[in-house]
This record gives sequence, structure tokens and C-alpha cells, in this order.
Amino acid sequence: IIKLLIGYTAVKAKNFRGKTALDIFQENPSGDQDLANRIPDESARNIILIVSSLIAAATYQAALTPPGGYLQDSSSNPTANSTVINANSSSMATGKTHGARDSIRTGSRLYGYAMLNSLAFFTSIATIWATTFTVEANALFHIPIPLLCLAYSVSRIVQIPQDREVEAIYLLVLAVFCLIAVFCVPVLWR
Repeated sequence: IIKLLIGYTAVKAKNFRGKTALDIFQENPSGDQDLANRIPDESARNIILIVSSLIAAATYQAALTPPGGYLQDSSSNPTANSTVINANSSSMATGKTHGARDSIRTGSRLYGYAMLNSLAFFTSIATIWATTFTVEANALFHIPIPLLCLAYSVSRIVQIPQDREVEAIYLLVLAVFCLIAVFCVPVLWR
């Protein structure tokens, strides 16, 4: 059968883009022409990769430094057993104790911000992963992305005060869902 096909097949035939079958095969290491057609050309992929990388970097930085920053002092309610009042004590205004590493901003707005920031981070990581998925690379190429996602998730969870465990659970669920999505998108894309 193959001998019959070879005699009637135009090996040098070109498609509407002016490429032979061998050209298409060499440009697409995965061998999946349908996937190659759905992914934009090289320059568009480079632009998408640059923008996604910038978004990932900005959202990662935003995770490390929450809005308003961190409190620099600790308070154990010094006014309870003392007649000395410290004019610079932030516990005077709130009446609550705090640690030196607590976030200045708290509440639902902070956690809404954390959720949206996490969603933007994981979406940009998924875009990077999907854009570079067709690149034939060794395992060392695929290891840093999950580690970056894990580091991001841990930094988010560590920032949440112990009395706000519900928000930590929501962020953990979002992180796990996004990690699964990041690694399943390219597989489902095929």
C-alpha cells in the first residue's frame, strides 16, 4: 500500500501558506497541526508571553507586599496595666493587639484583593504554560512553573492572620484549583 501511495503523492506540494508537509512538520515539534493552527504566529506568541510574564511578575510582587504594607511594631495592649500612654501606639486607635508582621489592611476588601490578584497570577501562569507548551523542552523547563505557583500560594497563606482561617481556606482552594487548571489547560487544549 505504501508503495502505491508514494507513486501518487506529491511530496513537494505546498499548501495555501506555501509550505510543504516537511516544513509544517519541522516547525511543529509536537506534530499536532491542529494545535499549531490554533496558536498564533511566532511574533504574536512572543508578545503574549512578554505580557503574561509582566503580569505574573507584578501580581507576584503584589502578593509579597499587601496594600498598605505591614505593621512595624508589636502591641500587647500596654495601657491595661500602665498609666503611661504612648502617643505613637497604633493599638490606642483600635484597642486590639497586633504583631510586627501583621498587614495594615484587613477585612473583606483585602481578601477580595488577594483573590483577584491570585486569579490574575494563575491566569497569567496558565497563559505562559499554554504558550510555551508547544516548545519541545526537557523536564527542567517544566519544573520552575509549579514551584513558582507553590511559592506564591505559600506566601499568600502565610500572610493571613490566624484568626482569619476561613479566608486562608478560600485562598488555598483557589490556589489548588488554579494549579490544577494551569496544568490541565495545555493537555485539554490538544
